[in-house]
Amino acid sequence: MTSAHVTISVDALQCPICLGIFKATPLMLQCGHSFCYSCIKKITIAEKRLKGIYTGFACPICRNVNQENVQLAKNYALSRVLDSAQKELNYLRKESKWDQRKIIDCLTGMVVFIVFCLLLDSALLGFLWMNLK
Repeated sequence: MTSAHVTISVDALQCPICLGIFKATPLMLQCGHSFCYSCIKKITIAEKRLKGIYTGFACPICRNVNQENVQLAKNYALSRVLDSAQKELNYLRKESKWDQRKIIDCLTGMVVFIVFCLLLDSALLGFLWMNLK
């Protein structure tokens, strides 16, 4: 299997609501936007309290209404990206002298940085890719 490295923004790996890195398979709304299961659950509970009856909820990004009885799909493509990012992180930890503030590895003209953040008592891992010039 051929390995390729691509530039990816940390934003692509984060839930737009809680800003946390997706921990489980993200759920995709009918409009195509993906969120954490726990964030979607909080939204549906809030909508039900607000309206008194639950008939669906609006996407926090595009405001498209998602109907009550529709089963939300798991975003397996995004889940694979998350798995690949985690494997790359594990490889870098194993193969390099681990220091979260230093350049870890140089791969095909790209420098990989590991960025740690603390949010809601969990360590969020992200990749920041920069082109070398």
